[in-house]
Amino acid sequence: TGKTLAYCAQQLFLQKTLKTYRRQEKNTKEAAAVAAHIPLILSDYLEIQKLATTPPKQQANQQTESDMPQKCRRTGRAECIAAAAYLKSLPSAGQTALKKAAADSTQLRRNLNTTLAKLLPGKSKLLEPAEIEEKKQKIATALKKAVYGGQGTGAEPKLLGAGADRRAHCGTKAAAGSSAKLSIGVTIACLCASGSNSDNSNTACYKTATTSQASWASGSAMTDWDVIAANCKSEAAPHQAATAQELRHLMNKLNSLLYEPKGNDGTIGYIGNPDSASGAADCSGNHTAGAGACATFTSAANTIALPPWFTELENAAREAEEYESAAQATAAAEATIEALNETLATTLHITTLSAAVAEGTAKSPEKTGDTSKLKQQEAEKECNATKARTNKMSVTN
Repeated sequence: TGKTLAYCAQQLFLQKTLKTYRRQEKNTKEAAAVAAHIPLILSDYLEIQKLATTPPKQQANQQTESDMPQKCRRTGRAECIAAAAYLKSLPSAGQTALKKAAADSTQLRRNLNTTLAKLLPGKSKLLEPAEIEEKKQKIATALKKAVYGGQGTGAEPKLLGAGADRRAHCGTKAAAGSSAKLSIGVTIACLCASGSNSDNSNTACYKTATTSQASWASGSAMTDWDVIAANCKSEAAPHQAATAQELRHLMNKLNSLLYEPKGNDGTIGYIGNPDSASGAADCSGNHTAGAGACATFTSAANTIALPPWFTELENAAREAEEYESAAQATAAAEATIEALNETLATTLHITTLSAAVAEGTAKSPEKTGDTSKLKQQEAEKECNATKARTNKMSVTN
């Protein structure tokens, strides 16, 4: 029983090592942003280019609605200014590539738009660092409330319930412990702290006996908490990270423990190990006549009342599931964006190459057919030489 609760505490201390999903690379976020800029540029290149050459002050203060492209007026103004800023930031090769892509009327242009349309939905699934931290903090807060009670802001569990003795705070057969029900920390102390007189060497939880609780007055801190916490970590099964699945597994074990019959009368809602020859009795800390180091969670005899800390475990598990689901969606969106970004770079390059080849082919030969062929080769060479720079427009991975 002690080791089960030790396992419980060890899992909860893993609030500091919650599984962390990788955050999106900077390039992934930039690629998603580019997907919003390029469609505007392709649809009205000349107007966006004009806006790109307009000084920022004039953009903000002097441009009238009539001076802006139709789609850039009112709600679209900020998006167009951002697209213009992006266009302006590109090297000349990149600007040329987009200009040619905007003028392209072939299947390549349609492929480009299709790729961009697929990129855009992925942007909304990317979690910002602040969102990740907020979700992790919700999990950690719920776990702290479960371990320490109250708002989870304390550094150690305290007796938050009413009463002046161990029996009141840890429980009786017919009533839940006033403090044990409020925190896992006190529940463990009720199981692990030594009793008085001849029961001053409780080794039910750990190999080395814990000391007796100095005071059972309301508001008192757990005397041997540091030792209890250290033993929780060292004796429980090691785990690398806390996950929603781990928390659910923990809750199932605790629920089973509450429904496990104890004593010769089959008492439930009782965590502890009473004398098998006696019925489970009060949690006084003194191992005699069914009493002992225990904690109860009942509203009446054999009527289980799940403690508030169990609700906090439920909250933590739910938040962890939401966090993991969002993180997995982010990871999937990242992979999609990265793949589509490669497609975008390739399509832009092919569009530019096609335009250059078409331009070279359309020109009349000056002397022989070899001249136009040579120009075509030169155009291809020029495009290949600038492909790396063109890729910058789509933010390669």
